[in-house]
Amino acid sequence: MLKANNVHVFDFHDGVNAIFGGGPPPVPAVVSFDVRWFDVDDRVNLKNRANGFAGEFVRGQAQMEWSGTSGGFHYVSAPLATSFSLFAEIGHERNGSYYPHA
Repeated sequence: MLKANNVHVFDFHDGVNAIFGGGPPPVPAVVSFDVRWFDVDDRVNLKNRANGFAGEFVRGQAQMEWSGTSGGFHYVSAPLATSFSLFAEIGHERNGSYYPHA
């Protein structure tokens, strides 16, 4: 389970503005979410020294609910119990200086 309440973030309006800027200035926002993973379908361990990457991942199913407030607007998802996923993955990876090339 991953749960967070009232996390302060910035709303950049869209992905392009968040990455490259140039759009409207970001607006302070607050988000909360609850993610629950279940039904492990597969466990994957990867090691690729040539590309400096390793990871351990668990694939299965997940449900999520969330809410957010930004600029006077409040958004709420449907309840957790109504959520479903076609694919969910969580894991740990190492790359760069944490997993150097051979």
